[in-house]
Amino acid sequence: MVRLLKKDYLLTCKKLPIYGLTCFICMILIIIKGNVYGILASGATTVFFCYFCITVLFETGGKNNSDIMLLALPYKRDMVLYEKYLSVMLGTLIYFGTGILFTVVAGIGAGHQLAAKGVGAVILLCLLLMSFMIPVFIRYDFTKAMNAALVGLFCGVVLFTFGIRSAQVVDCLKQVISAYDYVHDLICIVAGVGILGVSVLLSRGMFRVKEF
Repeated sequence: MVRLLKKDYLLTCKKLPIYGLTCFICMILIIIKGNVYGILASGATTVFFCYFCITVLFETGGKNNSDIMLLALPYKRDMVLYEKYLSVMLGTLIYFGTGILFTVVAGIGAGHQLAAKGVGAVILLCLLLMSFMIPVFIRYDFTKAMNAALVGLFCGVVLFTFGIRSAQVVDCLKQVISAYDYVHDLICIVAGVGILGVSVLLSRGMFRVKEF
């Protein structure tokens, strides 16, 4: 498994840091322009970085025919699949941890009191993204899967844009945020892990019969 993770690092080390830096700059802009610190600042860009982790992983893997070469070696298909999920999770976790550390230091420097509430919500969003996107990339070739991912991203941005312009939606979000507690973080994490488990089972069934 370590060798497989190293393989992904070598394939993505040229492009993924650029996306990571872009997301990090956006996080800094959120802090400066919106005066937002803590989980909200780092979590907003973490979801986008998770998206880039998935797309870059499958793009570079497809261009280099990494799956074909790995399956020609004594690697089981299930292990190759699990490694894809683990690789995305590790990359996202490293970015999220770095972002939290930066925003905490910036918040303390600005005299803000920061809370850890919201970690579960960010984890849930990232796990949902993985749970829906990875099976699509497993089932279809990169071009079709990427088109579907772009359509999904565009629809998400449009819904978010129109949503924040609605006073009712904004009021509802404020109520949810004000009532959010650490218990909800735990519920989000449990729900995310459950959905991810279903996604892994679905992807495993497709990957076992996939022809290369």
